[in-house]
Amino acid sequence: MNEKHASAKPAGGWTDFGYRLHLDHQFAPQKAMESQTLRRKIRSLLNQQEMDARELSQALGIKEKEVYEHLVHVERSVASSGGKFIVTPSQCQLCGYVFEARRRLTRPSRCPACRRSKLQNPSFRIA
Repeated sequence: MNEKHASAKPAGGWTDFGYRLHLDHQFAPQKAMESQTLRRKIRSLLNQQEMDARELSQALGIKEKEVYEHLVHVERSVASSGGKFIVTPSQCQLCGYVFEARRRLTRPSRCPACRRSKLQNPSFRIA
């Protein structure tokens, strides 16, 4: 009976204890390639037109929070290649306050002038 089990191992492999082997080390380089590809896609989209993080997330099929993480790296790579990463700052839709001095790429939580949270998202483009 033990010989049957030894010869009939599935392709994924089983340990002596009956647990499936996980080969996570094979997938690690693939994750790095996917993020690099996403950043290249972001660059090409921003070369074509101005977009905000929500539009980029919908176009790429990823979360908006992930877009902001990638944008930091895209900004660096554009600067090192001699391009211009242009950020159109957030603006309060109620009082018109513009967040010109803001360095972070994320959307602010509320307006410092009127304390409301009805804000336009920052948008990005590459020139």
